[in-house]
Amino acid sequence: RVTLLHLRSAMASAPQKDASAEANGSQSGSPCVTIEAPSLPPSVPTGTQFPSNPSGFVFPSNSRGAPVQLPAGAEPQELLGLALRLRDKFINDPVTAGNPEDYRGPCAFQFAKGMAVVTPAVGGKPIEAAHGLAEFYEDMDRVNRIRSAAPVGSYCFQRLRLLESKYDLHTMLNFRSEMAEMAANPHRDFYNVRKVDTHVHHSAAMNGKHLLRFMKSKLKKSPAEVVMTRDGQPVTLKQVFDEVGVTAYSLSLDKLNVVADQTTMCRFDNFNNKYNPMGEPLLRTIFLKTDNEMGGQYLAEITQELFDDLEEAKYQLTEYRLSIYGRKPQEWSKLAHWVLDHKLLSKQNM
Repeated sequence: RVTLLHLRSAMASAPQKDASAEANGSQSGSPCVTIEAPSLPPSVPTGTQFPSNPSGFVFPSNSRGAPVQLPAGAEPQELLGLALRLRDKFINDPVTAGNPEDYRGPCAFQFAKGMAVVTPAVGGKPIEAAHGLAEFYEDMDRVNRIRSAAPVGSYCFQRLRLLESKYDLHTMLNFRSEMAEMAANPHRDFYNVRKVDTHVHHSAAMNGKHLLRFMKSKLKKSPAEVVMTRDGQPVTLKQVFDEVGVTAYSLSLDKLNVVADQTTMCRFDNFNNKYNPMGEPLLRTIFLKTDNEMGGQYLAEITQELFDDLEEAKYQLTEYRLSIYGRKPQEWSKLAHWVLDHKLLSKQNM
């Protein structure tokens, strides 16, 4: 909470542009709704540099209670248009860079005022973002306030209902025509149209039954396989499961507890716990991690089984997402070695 309040304080301190002029082209003197940004608790001095701040960025000390302005009396469409322009401002963010050929060789990067700056190892002009961190926080705060505005929420809700009603009306009027058009396409139906799932977390790519079957198979066929070391002593797979208190016979899908249910709704902590089989982070490290003492062997084997299933299905394509935590510079190279060493390449996975 303290860090969030401090960020909000920094957002409001950047030089203010007239938001009403951006939204509807009105003059800078048009009336605005003033919303006071929350101030810091007395126990936290302004300008505090938190230990978790690797870039050395210090929030401005004159930002306490600075107002964030939204256009007064603006229609929801105008506020949404302003939010889209603020998004495009950073999506199409030009950089102050020189010749692109200068950056093909070794480069160094460092954090300055909360922003990453890339510099060629031998001469060249640094690549810096066109917008500063304080400006980004200010615009992000304005977008959040637009999103939270009650008129915007009502407008979006009604707009979605309108679109849904138009679709329902279309299907009622043109259902037979749509079906006839689909039937006229040779060798094409829902099951042989290529389908791409573009957001699958790799650690959750397999279903619960698949993971259960794999764990049981390993526990039955390779119980003596060393999966980790503890205090310099090797620990086998069977010893790990003995510590958990389960056997291959007693292991079940319900006990594994990796399937989303009503407890994960709006509870991201419970959602993350579903990645831990039986609630044991150690089992996640052994079976669902690329960087462990086994070199991610088990996860590689599961991944290859998934690829085999996809290639057999032929028309199902995926785009598995792998995690980079940013804790060590070697994470990228380790992940690349894991993929190449285990030959985890498939035309079905983009």
